[in-house]
Amino acid sequence: MNYGLRDNWHYWKTSAGNMILFKELGALLPKYCKGKVLDAGAGNLLYKKVLTKYTADYESMDFERTHPGLTYVADIQNMLEINSGRYDFVFSRNVLEHVPNPTKAVSEISRVLKDGGYAVITVPYLGYLHNEPHDYWRFTKYSLKKIIEENRLEVVEIKELGGLLAFKGYIFQTIFLGLTYNIPGINKLTFWINFVIQRCLLTLDKFFGMKKIFPLSYLIVVRKTTI
Repeated sequence: MNYGLRDNWHYWKTSAGNMILFKELGALLPKYCKGKVLDAGAGNLLYKKVLTKYTADYESMDFERTHPGLTYVADIQNMLEINSGRYDFVFSRNVLEHVPNPTKAVSEISRVLKDGGYAVITVPYLGYLHNEPHDYWRFTKYSLKKIIEENRLEVVEIKELGGLLAFKGYIFQTIFLGLTYNIPGINKLTFWINFVIQRCLLTLDKFFGMKKIFPLSYLIVVRKTTI
């Protein structure tokens, strides 16, 4: 398996949602990502290169050894291997929808954060079933805020990432690029055709202003409150 396959420039250009996330992380991480960092639900370490631009003290975890470089194999709902108050920053990308008890997962993120530490968490709102049967939840910003505030965390920022057209683009690129992925030459052409389509959808999303009621996903920045 090529563990670094998706950890490259092309990944960030495959969908409108990825492009928006890359832009938002570029603005947020310089402010919040510092000190000892945990990538919680790290998968194939897709975001390691982005996070290690801001810290050299990076650790990762997932529920199974999805990459040989994982620091911990643990359940985000019960990270027994990790001491309380270990991290200055936690990053968790689209994990909460895949656990039976997202409140417990947020509680564990809060536990491993130092007082005053920050976390950046993303969750989908629009999305097809994936990673079945472990696809349990879709969150509104209100349910997400409630879970956060029940666990000694305060909301610093919350953002809608993309709208209905970005979601349509996500479905399109999944099918369009998937059909030609293993066809040399053709896959390069379809990549660039898809890139142009995704950029157009981003522009139309902004023009129609639908992300408030049809967000593709949410990004929330939280801070652990001091006692």
